Amino acid sequence: YNKKTCTQSEKVDMLLIFGKCHKNSRNAAELYVQRYSNGQHPVHQYFPYLENRFRQDGNRNAEETKIAQELQITHDSATKIRKKHGYQAFIRFYQHLYADDGDRRVMFCDWLLQNHRGDPNFINFILFSEESRFTNN
Repeated sequence: YNKKTCTQSEKVDMLLIFGKCHKNSRNAAELYVQRYSNGQHPVHQYFPYLENRFRQDGNRNAEETKIAQELQITHDSATKIRKKHGYQAFIRFYQHLYADDGDRRVMFCDWLLQNHRGDPNFINFILFSEESRFTNN
């Protein structure tokens, strides 16, 4: 089984089956063979590896592809621009908040409102991405 030739759709199917099998990788591998008898089949160790990879990295190309489409440039151009400015192509997930996180968020909102009052078009020059959102959950 070659994980590099595995499609995104196949990976999603694997993750769904892994969840259905309550994260039992051996059962997931057997069920995957039953459901998808044609083609390649992953070894049971691949299921937890795949879950961990998606939890840590997400889809590294999704945001870059979205930006490229919005700016009407090629994906390669978006990648070159990202690398030129030293940005990472993935999101890091954090499992906790720090005591001063609330204060820093309030300071950011105050800063944003102040700049917006000075220039109503200020927000149009901010590149928003999934990482910029914060919620209570």
